[in-house]
Amino acid sequence: MGKQKVMILFLVLLLITFLYYNFMFSSTFAIVTLDEKIETYENSNKFIKLKFEDNSTVKVKVPDIVWPFLKIGAEYSVKYKQNLMRGPFVTRINPLNKTGSD
Repeated sequence: MGKQKVMILFLVLLLITFLYYNFMFSSTFAIVTLDEKIETYENSNKFIKLKFEDNSTVKVKVPDIVWPFLKIGAEYSVKYKQNLMRGPFVTRINPLNKTGSD
């Protein structure tokens, strides 16, 4: 009987670990260039394509309220979250003010 209880407890803990991994968000912070603005008309979602320093890109959903203020080609500091159940979405975006010292 003791071995069955240990096995059941182990399986329950394994299931909890799996669910925790799938439903918790991973967070990413990066300095990126806004490469493209994408607006879908069938469900009126707005996405931006972010370009990293290594030329890799990611498509991230943005709220409607920030959409008009985003400029293609500008640099931003972006924090976005994602997991297996939900695609990436912006939680914070700030424009970078470049001050040159010539």
